[in-house]
Amino acid sequence: MATKPEKTGIKNADDLITLALAFELDVKITTETPRAAMVHTIRITMPVPPVYAGTDLGRAIAANALTMTWSKRTTPRARGLLVNTTLESSDAAPRKMRTRAAMDSAVRDLGHEAARHALDTAARVEDVVDTPHTLYIGDEPRRADIPAAQVRRVVTTRRLSRRAVNQHPETGAIHIGSHSYVPAEHAAPVVARFHMRSVNGGNPERISSTEAVAEMNYAQMKGKRHVREMSAAQSRARIVYKDPARGTVLLRPATAQDWAADAAKILGSGEKWIRYDFQPGKAPYLTVSRESALNLIAEHLHSGSKAYPDTEGGVKIKPTAGTTSYRLQPFPTF
Repeated sequence: MATKPEKTGIKNADDLITLALAFELDVKITTETPRAAMVHTIRITMPVPPVYAGTDLGRAIAANALTMTWSKRTTPRARGLLVNTTLESSDAAPRKMRTRAAMDSAVRDLGHEAARHALDTAARVEDVVDTPHTLYIGDEPRRADIPAAQVRRVVTTRRLSRRAVNQHPETGAIHIGSHSYVPAEHAAPVVARFHMRSVNGGNPERISSTEAVAEMNYAQMKGKRHVREMSAAQSRARIVYKDPARGTVLLRPATAQDWAADAAKILGSGEKWIRYDFQPGKAPYLTVSRESALNLIAEHLHSGSKAYPDTEGGVKIKPTAGTTSYRLQPFPTF
């Protein structure tokens, strides 16, 4: 998606920028100030999906561009002047443009071409690799073992709504903005987002995995002179500090069981619950025990999902990924 650039203060140039952004084109503005004038170079291009960056296809997309140079003196009431305009194409020689109408038409053509190209190169349902996938948000793996059928539903929904969905040409990963679904054989293991930290065998405290890794790195490197003994493996660590006040620290990834107390607070009282599953192909509701309801909440809290009491005395669970959401409702007693 195009980012919002600064404007130039030149009406005709700014109108073309606004038009380009309406078509979700990429706009880059470079400004120079030689002597008593401001010179703005505006480059409008078709957006290149990150999955195609550095590839021949990505370079071919980026080669379609409209480059304009506008100049405006810094004196009061100065008017903008069009210095030069060039329309570039991946399959034709560059050509000059001289009128506002021609530039307006060129921006619209780029917008329509970008939309057509996005649809032509969009991933298809049959392209999804038939294996479990791992959800990434940015560069961080968040959730593993997502069925290929669920990824296909995501692709279908995106295509029906004519929204971008791309596939990596080598790994087969499905990319949607900052989210990507990576086939298991190309995915990194999902690292716990939370750790438990205990000191001298005391009650463990839940901290972020970022904090835990930072302490491990500190104990191994910058702060190793303060450490008497340390052992670490598989995101776990035992650190014996020289300072008795800091004691012996144990770090381990948090598990769903560590969320049991939070789950109990959210669920409240009640031994029998009705679980509603809002996912295509699943039974609309199911009667479950209190233990099952607690496990469901704890597992989703552990994975970073949202779980909270609703206004009707039940619990709502909204996962960070996928199409499944849940509602737990107390079983009615008569």
